[in-house]
Amino acid sequence: MAESSIQQIINILYDLDFLANKIYEKTSKKYNDPDLRSFWEKLAFDEEYHTKFWSNLSLAAKDNLIPDLFDDTMPIIQNLDKVRKRTLLFEADLDAPADIEKELLAAYQLEFNMMSTPMEKLFHFGKEIETINNIKSPEDGYAEHLERFIDGMNRFGKINLEMELLGDTLRKLWDENRKLVLNENTDYLTGLFNRRGFYQLAIPLSFFSQRSDLYTALIMIDIDDFKEINDSFGHDAGDRVLKGISTVLKKSVRSSDIAARYGGEEFVIFLTNFKPEEINNICEKIRTSVEKLNPENINVTISLGCVFGKVGRDIGKCLTDFIKKSDSLLYKAKESGKNKYLIEELL
Repeated sequence: MAESSIQQIINILYDLDFLANKIYEKTSKKYNDPDLRSFWEKLAFDEEYHTKFWSNLSLAAKDNLIPDLFDDTMPIIQNLDKVRKRTLLFEADLDAPADIEKELLAAYQLEFNMMSTPMEKLFHFGKEIETINNIKSPEDGYAEHLERFIDGMNRFGKINLEMELLGDTLRKLWDENRKLVLNENTDYLTGLFNRRGFYQLAIPLSFFSQRSDLYTALIMIDIDDFKEINDSFGHDAGDRVLKGISTVLKKSVRSSDIAARYGGEEFVIFLTNFKPEEINNICEKIRTSVEKLNPENINVTISLGCVFGKVGRDIGKCLTDFIKKSDSLLYKAKESGKNKYLIEELL
């Protein structure tokens, strides 16, 4: 079976970190100085850890746990392949005599070339599915890896303005990549996933539930009379209500579930791995927690529509059916008095 485009991207990133591990490990053997040798060995260890992540992520891609994260994959594959070819040139120069300045500059180019928005997007996505596939993402520790490298450049290279600028460039590139990925999938006001982020995670969670024969639930939530809140108290107060409800939702779900702002005053929660008899209590807990919220003496209530059941063979159709049915139940709850929930099992 031909590799999917997402698998091709992951496998090239694996190759890059594998080559980096090999380059750093072999460079460490050129030096007798324990500090210098340790510096290269630690970098090699980091890259070995990264290769394990890519290997596990590739398996997740084969299991259909990774959706189409990129709008256009061909330019990404072409650019990463160019980086791989440049990295192979560094590997070809490994037998040259030790030259710390040359090696540090080559390592900087290597770190710079490997760092990319696709890499960070996959780091971030891997972190979000850690609970369902035993994947440990390097995202949280990558800044530490960069600082270790930058510190080594300053300690063992000629400390000058050029070195400082190179280090700052790496930090800024990493920070900008993280911001881009977070902004793409996160609602700026509430800090919850946005609709795009929701779908990116709901798809692999649906596959996981299908494969594990678990119950899945989708809860659509809408703030009752939100227009009146904005009209009576102002849009700033409305924003504070949205933030308050988002905090309730974050506390109401487990780390393996998804809470997202679906649009406007509408939210969605995606749950897996629960007992059907628990779903009523989950909805009631969310409803009463919001009812007690009372931000700035504003009475706030929500209506909920919940569908639960087993995921069918067609993941996309099943997810669409869950959303349509839960949305229909939500508006029936509103029409029948608001501040309530309706639940239905989807067979």
